[in-house]
Amino acid sequence: MWVRIPGFAMAALTSFALMAADAPSTAAGPGAEGKTAAPLRTVADFEAAAARNKAVLAVPKFEHTPTELEASTKAVIAEANRNLDALAAQAPVKATFASTVAALDDVMYAANNTAYRVGLMKEVEPEAALRDAATAQTQVLQEWSVGVIYREDVFKAVKAFADAYEAGRRPRLEGEDLKLYRDTMRDYRRAGLTLDKATRDTVEALQKKLARLSTDFDRTIGEAKATVIFTKEELEGVPDAFLASVKTADERYAVLANVTPHYLAVALNAKHEATRKRLEMARSTLAQEGERAAPRRDRLRPGSDRTAARLLLLGRLPDRAAHGQDGGPCHRVSRGPEEGPRSQVQGRARPVPGHEGPRHR
Repeated sequence: MWVRIPGFAMAALTSFALMAADAPSTAAGPGAEGKTAAPLRTVADFEAAAARNKAVLAVPKFEHTPTELEASTKAVIAEANRNLDALAAQAPVKATFASTVAALDDVMYAANNTAYRVGLMKEVEPEAALRDAATAQTQVLQEWSVGVIYREDVFKAVKAFADAYEAGRRPRLEGEDLKLYRDTMRDYRRAGLTLDKATRDTVEALQKKLARLSTDFDRTIGEAKATVIFTKEELEGVPDAFLASVKTADERYAVLANVTPHYLAVALNAKHEATRKRLEMARSTLAQEGERAAPRRDRLRPGSDRTAARLLLLGRLPDRAAHGQDGGPCHRVSRGPEEGPRSQVQGRARPVPGHEGPRHR
């Protein structure tokens, strides 16, 4: 199967290659005169290289308005639902790995691509209206993805293949296909698809609630702002170019603890430990409303903890110690709840849309 990589992720992976391509082809020194720099590579060059490795590289097209974001979400969900309907409608006796497990993974790939793009906009879009719209659509996609795993018709089609495979009536799988099959069936078990309908409905509702709480928690951290004022002496060692960008009218320097480039410029360069410590404390206590007030983020956390605890009691979220894995409860279709986002050979594994964890702008 062709490897398909989201465009913005591939852009990050190839950033060093792009910079290398933009650099002069020769270093200064004897005989360097007269040499010309190598031409800058284009997206088409990388597309050709990707094709040779059975990969697809595409530049993402970002939405520009809240209306476009909503339309993209509705369109990808509608298309995915149509494909899921087709998957579920197949005759059980004809179910194969390609028509069930791999088909489910392929359906979710398109939806996840949109979710990755919208999730990125939620974190970095300069306009507040677009960030809010992206947050809303991220929640829509998360709740929809939770619902997918509880579609009984899709599960029955996948299980028809699983039963035939375990009985030896289908070709044996190996490599990433075998792992995908095992992971998919494991996730169905963990989601409670083998339990009675009443329990399944309860688990699904809790998973959707957890998705909403997680999004709210993420948004609270992402929207928090903290400005720390320093003197020139306190910022000794910090590059002059950065200092010029944060200098205030009263000859002081306003560093934004919630902005990662600001934080790194000071944390990696400031000579005074007290300076680095003060900025670190400001960044570590983002979203708190005062010394005596409970942090906004901590007021969201109990709801998440109680919801996760109910899922544990229902047996849907095995604890970390029992499985030797870290992470937390999260919702995905083709991956287990407690592993956290990860990658797998041939691009089969997909991280949970919008669940890359809280991050700062």
